[in-house]
Amino acid sequence: MNELDKPFTQRRVLRFGDCDAAGVIYTPRALVFAYELLESWYRDVAGASWGAMPESHGMNAPTVHYEADYMAPLMVDTDYELRLWVSGMGQSSVNFVIDGVGLDELLFFRIKVVSCFVSLAGGTRKSAPVPDDIRGRIQDFMDRTGTGPVEGLA
Repeated sequence: MNELDKPFTQRRVLRFGDCDAAGVIYTPRALVFAYELLESWYRDVAGASWGAMPESHGMNAPTVHYEADYMAPLMVDTDYELRLWVSGMGQSSVNFVIDGVGLDELLFFRIKVVSCFVSLAGGTRKSAPVPDDIRGRIQDFMDRTGTGPVEGLA
């Protein structure tokens, strides 16, 4: 597998300030890390910065659903990776899987996110088709990387 075939990845170290008193990740921080990665993915892969999308496309792509599962305790000072795949794309929605994985491949958490493109025209804020330029980039990413882990937990 070459670099282009891999999921969108960011390496991190769990910091003390991101932990609870037991030195384990404070569970809401996993969501913050996932959304930081998702924001980077939109900018770097989809070419659609969340900050610029309202002006450039007249829309946004807010989260309409997420779920999180925690499989193993992620401890302070642990090196790990966040890995993002697009698990599906509909007319207006994009489904993501974001895994927090140790360098030994231990799965710490899995977060699933559904974004829905929403038109800002006329203040309607109704779902709208994924713009063609963004759809093409997303489809290219899916073609290269696959749709991620098999449904269910590893």
